Amino acid sequence: MSKLALALASTVFLSAAFSDQSFAETRPLSEINQKTEARIQREISDRDLRCYKFILRDFRSRKIKQSDILVTFDDPEVDGIGVGISETDENYSCEDGEMRAWEGGKYEVVKTFP
Repeated sequence: MSKLALALASTVFLSAAFSDQSFAETRPLSEINQKTEARIQREISDRDLRCYKFILRDFRSRKIKQSDILVTFDDPEVDGIGVGISETDENYSCEDGEMRAWEGGKYEVVKTFP
């Protein structure tokens, strides 16, 4: 199981799973400043960026507070980004141009971004 899958398995794992990974970060969206957002956009593929923006638009349309949206990035073992809602089992990742919904350490491809 990828470390991103483990991190997205639950909110508890989001805060603790990468404690031994000095490069991976998980932050609430409300704490991501312009500089960090620019770094995220540079470091993920265009397809994963479209996926990430798609998920954020969905969360915003559902009026999810930015402080409740958790973003996992900079994991050297994962080519992508994770996004979830704190205190819920709603967790996604954008990897290889796929939007993946995670549950119980397994994922289902929800949407593909060409």
